[in-house]
Amino acid sequence: MIVNKFGDASKKIQCHAINTMVRVLTRFHGESKEEIQNTVLKEVSSFLTRQGTKPSHRIYALGFLNKAAGILIGSGSIDARHTILSIYFNLFNKLLH
Repeated sequence: MIVNKFGDASKKIQCHAINTMVRVLTRFHGESKEEIQNTVLKEVSSFLTRQGTKPSHRIYALGFLNKAAGILIGSGSIDARHTILSIYFNLFNKLLH
């Protein structure tokens, strides 16, 4: 639900959604951490690939992915890093064609 706020008309709400999602990624520890990370990344990926997502809304989703990449590099989660790269390459491919 928070991921959908990347598409809100208010920039303040979009920025708040980014900060909230970053807090979600950093708050959990242990076994559930990777589960939460993968779920969040999957939701962001589905947001980016939706029909009708405006380019300005994609910018906020990509801003979140940039922050998430910085967080996940330090955590050592290989699956999350792979998912982020996959999202970037799929979006790049989509923009080229």
